Amino acid sequence: MCDHSEKGAIELLLSEENRSQLKDLGYEDAAKPILLNDFPESKDGCAQIRSQTWQVDASKAMEILTNASRTRTSNNAVLEVLASLIIHRDPLRPNLATGRFEVKENILVQRDLAQALTSISLCRTESRGQQSDALIAEAGLACLALLLYKSQPLTLTNLTLIHVIAYTDPSNCWTTRPAALLAEHILYLQISTKDIPSFTTGAILIDFIRPELPLSHSYATPASDQTELSLLTLDDTEDHEKTIVILKWAIEKAEEVYIARHWHHFTPALLRLAESRDTTVRLKALEAIIMFLKKCPSSTIYATGISYILENTILPTLLLLPPLTPERDSVALLDVGYQAIINLAAKSSDRRSYSRRQLLDTAIREGIMIGYHHAPGYTLIVKVLMQSTAKLVSCLGIFSVKHLTVSF
Repeated sequence: MCDHSEKGAIELLLSEENRSQLKDLGYEDAAKPILLNDFPESKDGCAQIRSQTWQVDASKAMEILTNASRTRTSNNAVLEVLASLIIHRDPLRPNLATGRFEVKENILVQRDLAQALTSISLCRTESRGQQSDALIAEAGLACLALLLYKSQPLTLTNLTLIHVIAYTDPSNCWTTRPAALLAEHILYLQISTKDIPSFTTGAILIDFIRPELPLSHSYATPASDQTELSLLTLDDTEDHEKTIVILKWAIEKAEEVYIARHWHHFTPALLRLAESRDTTVRLKALEAIIMFLKKCPSSTIYATGISYILENTILPTLLLLPPLTPERDSVALLDVGYQAIINLAAKSSDRRSYSRRQLLDTAIREGIMIGYHHAPGYTLIVKVLMQSTAKLVSCLGIFSVKHLTVSF
């Protein structure tokens, strides 16, 4: 894990599996907790450099990656790089002619190393298994963090930072808790609070999300055509799960005023992912929509008409029932689907609002009642439907009477 309770320093501690592997490779010292101290501030650049008695030998680490044999596993190669960055250091000496400390060449090597680490550990094209991929990512993030603390000031590329964001949620199978904490700290070091809006708009939403999920017209077509079009256009891949993590990070970091101004950059990707045929992708996309609804002002939701688009995207989820949908998947989708409907309805604080009542009525008639009719023998499904009914009735208030008089 990564503890940065003290300003300017963190303790880097890898997972037990990576520590054990480091010991097996003969790097017992590198397996111990590492205290990374920040550089002391100084107006004199040379004085700042002189205060660093030892310089990380990035060249040695780069050599390990470049000369990695095919028989060596990726995880071992990255762990050897980490050990090299921790153990092998060369003293920083001044240029004999100028008396200055020459660091330009070293910075270039560090940048190349950061790119190589990102490529081999964070954006792999071939999987070696979920646990193995997660451990490789953890080791790679540890290397990046060590580079940022122990070398000359290094600025990671926007694409590298975006790949780092994908590892910030420890609940995902491709990361670990230590990796998630390291990822968060790398982002903390590289992106200031004031730079988050511009980074979100440019690097994430325009440069990454838009090419990753080309604009689909399904959100602008009649509801009857949406399912057919989404099935034809949406390519479900594991990368989409990471894209959702990146979207969630952007939404979480955004202020309400930012969401109100840039909502149109978020919605196309959210809508496409929420139409996915893959249960996990669809589920996480609906969770992201709930996050988006909490941040997006009601005035924006209704003035732009995206309330109807979101409604038409969410409602089909309520019909993903057994036996066509596995019961376990259906339970998860129904739970988050009804929660998304309730959150959307709650954007209108007026209980008498026609659009609010119409949405909740539709959820009961075309969701709860149809769901109970088609899956009465599935206990877990009935439980979710009854729990969701109670929430919908509470939102409708007195207007729910007409539904309560109907016999199932």
